[in-house]
Amino acid sequence: MFTHRNNPYCVCLSKKLCKGTIFLAYTQIISHFFCISIYFLYLCIRMDTRFSEYRIMWVLVLFDLPTDTKKDRKEYALFRKKLLMDGFTMFQFSIYLRHCPSAENAEVHIARVKRWMPPFGKIGILRITDKQFGDMQIFDCCKEIQVDQPIQQLELF
Repeated sequence: MFTHRNNPYCVCLSKKLCKGTIFLAYTQIISHFFCISIYFLYLCIRMDTRFSEYRIMWVLVLFDLPTDTKKDRKEYALFRKKLLMDGFTMFQFSIYLRHCPSAENAEVHIARVKRWMPPFGKIGILRITDKQFGDMQIFDCCKEIQVDQPIQQLELF
């Protein structure tokens, strides 16, 4: 057995069939179907670990921006608008959060926030796992609020 077209998930049954015979067209179709089947099986097995609560990340952006002048208010509104356009949700007035399926995706969004930072003010970016986010306790006027369990987001390709 050997790999076909440098694809480690594609395994041809014999070298002779892939080199060229009368059945080349049929063997290529069968071989590629077999490769696709093996690859999807690999993805299905990998899905169990892919959505681990330790792999899924939450990005929190905490900021305190000046609003003294009209220019400062405009920069504040622009920064907030960019956060909302990037998929962040307001958790509190100056705390926005976003769900990310992986650490790599979280780094992309963190880099975007760093590009949008206004020249003045304080901004903090916190990246936590889904497990840590799930352990959060939220209170409203000394009454504990039941936190909704986040639904598992499926990712297609």
